Amino acid sequence: MEYVNLITKDQYNKILQEIASSFEPPKETLPIDKSFERYSAGNITSSESLPGYRRSQVDGYAVISSDTFSASSAPVYLECLGTLPVDEDASLKSITYGKCYRISTGGMLPANADSVVMIEHTNPVSENTIEIVKPVSPMENVIREDEDIKIGELILSKGDRITSYHIGVLSSLGITEVELFKKLDVSIISTGDEIADIKDAVGPGKVRDVNSHTLLSLCKKYGTNPTALGIVKDNAEKIYEKLRMALEKSDLVLISGGSSVGTRDLTLNIIARFKNSNILFHGIAIKPGKPTIMAKINEKFIFGLPGQVTSSIVSFFLTVLPLIKKLYKNNSSLPFINATAGANIKSTLGREEWVKCRKEFDKDKMESIVYPVYSKSGVLGSFLKSDGFLIIPSNREGIKKGESGNFLPYDLIL
Repeated sequence: MEYVNLITKDQYNKILQEIASSFEPPKETLPIDKSFERYSAGNITSSESLPGYRRSQVDGYAVISSDTFSASSAPVYLECLGTLPVDEDASLKSITYGKCYRISTGGMLPANADSVVMIEHTNPVSENTIEIVKPVSPMENVIREDEDIKIGELILSKGDRITSYHIGVLSSLGITEVELFKKLDVSIISTGDEIADIKDAVGPGKVRDVNSHTLLSLCKKYGTNPTALGIVKDNAEKIYEKLRMALEKSDLVLISGGSSVGTRDLTLNIIARFKNSNILFHGIAIKPGKPTIMAKINEKFIFGLPGQVTSSIVSFFLTVLPLIKKLYKNNSSLPFINATAGANIKSTLGREEWVKCRKEFDKDKMESIVYPVYSKSGVLGSFLKSDGFLIIPSNREGIKKGESGNFLPYDLIL
């Protein structure tokens, strides 16, 4: 058996565009405190400006800036009209030339004041008089009434993944609820005669179920509602029945194992048995992760992922996560950083390769240097010895020492 419909990453991106144009998850409205790391279902714009009034950036004196211009050559003396409490509405108070108010950080400026002299640049002369020893320019040490956020400014775009910063901004605008896409339901099935539960003792020919737990955590991290449906032996009927159950309750099904070309690889044939099944691809030009399957049955999506853990993780980031983001209308990219190869790194022309590397920071050159950590795709310990993946594009036969490339740190994605 050969790969069915082997595709490139660019071809997969076209598939995603077609899917995204015809699918949109249902929506729900939740309090903002329950929106963290969820995906916005619509645009939100500001109905007010922030801070909404001119406020001081420093402790000091609210002044008319032109009163201070001569302070560069000799001190300027102003009459202090009093102190403005930080929580006072100062809109009804004003100053004229030669006068000022004491003001705290965050306080509202009185009418006519257009700048604030820092307290460090003043000296008290008497109870009602201060000396200014440094001039200020108009709007110096002042936050304009709409400097933070303007009326009509876009706060959240449809598809944005909501961060703590977004929640803070929504709070400052008095927005208590936000419309979100409902979480996609994801089922995870682990297959293989050799797979044992993580609680079990294992001997020769057995390995604990790493992929279910790894994929479960990744799906949670990226905003879905995942469920692990357990381990299924290499039995076509049992896998078929488990997949049938998963399709009834899920938007997306991940099947770990059984996707490569071999006598025990069952996933492709099992998917094909379902009515209205459509194999979108079988095999993608990446390493590791080539033996990946994607299919669609009615409006449900299925991925057959490689059984080897590194292959499964790479396949998740190159195929599953892009689909999740597209379904949520999210257009963000993976958080690559620029890094320089500390050694020659080989790759195969024609497929994108993800190479585990450890990262060091060269303080003299102020750049990240990465060194390959070679291992088989089923070796877990190499993750502990490396810091991320160096991405070698499909049109290159490796990266030479001293050349730069895109590096994907584990701590930004896992």
